[in-house]
Amino acid sequence: EGEREMLGFQELTESFSLERVHHAAAVFDERRLRWFNRHYLQRLPRAELEGRIIQALGEAGLVQVVAGDAFPAGFERWVATFVEAYGEGLEAIADAVPIARRLREESVVIPARRLEELRDRNVLYYLDSVRQYVFDADRRRAHEGVHTLHDLPLSQDLPVLAAEYGLKKKDAFRFVRLALTGEEHGAPLNLLFPLLGAARIDIRLADATRHILHGRGLERIEFDERGRPIRSRRDSEVK
Repeated sequence: EGEREMLGFQELTESFSLERVHHAAAVFDERRLRWFNRHYLQRLPRAELEGRIIQALGEAGLVQVVAGDAFPAGFERWVATFVEAYGEGLEAIADAVPIARRLREESVVIPARRLEELRDRNVLYYLDSVRQYVFDADRRRAHEGVHTLHDLPLSQDLPVLAAEYGLKKKDAFRFVRLALTGEEHGAPLNLLFPLLGAARIDIRLADATRHILHGRGLERIEFDERGRPIRSRRDSEVK
């Protein structure tokens, strides 16, 4: 009615009339439907949204259910962090499942061009320092009885680590995100770290380092305007 698009069920029933029904066939617009559903999900009470996500992840086999149908200790906080990181972008509860699957993977695919940006000795030293930083923080917190990476002062500590190797502040965050996710953008690192956990961060950074070094060591690879690697003169001579 008018410019309104979001109507409650009661409002729909009260405003419905056969006189306003058109002869033209209805159009099913899935994109529009998902847009509506996203707004409805954002209106849900936080506890209800988290509960639905827990149920979806459990049905997808991403959560090991223990005796009494209770989830592993700390999982509720993990889901709360997940909602904080990705909740606004969910268009359906089912969208949480592939995101959670990616978070549980031990390695990611880093696009060739992005991998080339990481192919630098100082970047490698920096990523190794981040691995040690996470390891130390995790061990220190374990001694204190804390088993998550929530509330790490990443906004302060990562630029300090990067500066030791002559890297800019913006690159301090960008390089870590690329190594951990293979993507330029995504959830804030202060949420991504506790979602991945110390062990998975260590595995992913180590895997990224192996890919950076694979085959050509630290030699830079040049690309043409179409994104194809340009052979060096030495490559041509060897061939």
